Amino acid sequence: MNKLDWKEQDTRAGFATMQVLKIDAARSGVQVRGKPDDEGPEWATWAIPGAMTVAKGDRVLTCQDDDGNRFVLGVIPSARPGGRCPCVGEPTMPDDLVVRAPDGSVLFEYDPRTRVSRIHVGEGGVEIVSKNGPVRLAGRSLSLRGTEGIEISSDQAVRLQAGKDEVEGSLEIRPEKIDLRAGHLRVSGESAFVSMRSLLVNARTCLSRIGVVRCVAERVETTAKEIVEKATNVFRRAEGLTRHQTGRWHVVIKSSWFVKSRKTYLKSEKDIKLNGDKIHLG
Repeated sequence: MNKLDWKEQDTRAGFATMQVLKIDAARSGVQVRGKPDDEGPEWATWAIPGAMTVAKGDRVLTCQDDDGNRFVLGVIPSARPGGRCPCVGEPTMPDDLVVRAPDGSVLFEYDPRTRVSRIHVGEGGVEIVSKNGPVRLAGRSLSLRGTEGIEISSDQAVRLQAGKDEVEGSLEIRPEKIDLRAGHLRVSGESAFVSMRSLLVNARTCLSRIGVVRCVAERVETTAKEIVEKATNVFRRAEGLTRHQTGRWHVVIKSSWFVKSRKTYLKSEKDIKLNGDKIHLG
């Protein structure tokens, strides 16, 4: 029988030189691939655990047993810059950090190119529990998004704050009250409904632009130092008594004054003066 050449022996014995694509977080194995036209990448474990370290892009010598398991035998020195062979304990970190679950699904991954860390949560969800200490999330910006909703609850208070010092906007929700503070407050919507037993509004200036105002009340009381009203037409109707009590009453009518009543009484403690071009009595 003719002696097989080295490459044929290498193939039949299951030996192959492959390139490292990924290294798992526990560094117990690497994802390797042969030629670009080969089938998908596969995972290989160390033939001798802890005997070497590798980095992404290294060329390694692997072998495969009869059951299809692939093992890493060593790193090819010429595959690294300067032909240097990695030593035991050399601080070589993988470019991509991936943590996998026992079923092979990804739990955590880190991309050094974008510096983005991503945590993957399964269908069971995730819970962060701290019985005594606080839980803090800090970052340049924080975004919360829920496809079905976001719920924030507290036994005592919920506080949202933006800004600091004198320029500050805050919302504090407590079981007995809600405090909303802001330099400028703007509320807009198609419709609004407010229901409460009592309402107190304290403002230095109030400006309202309303198309139609309808007010239904049992009693309306107005206390003001000065009231100025401007209108095109004013219509008032009272079923009972209308009474004006004032120190002076000055009425200026440009066109005409028409008063109609069933009985009319004019009483003055002193004089009554009627002045006109013509005065008709009777």
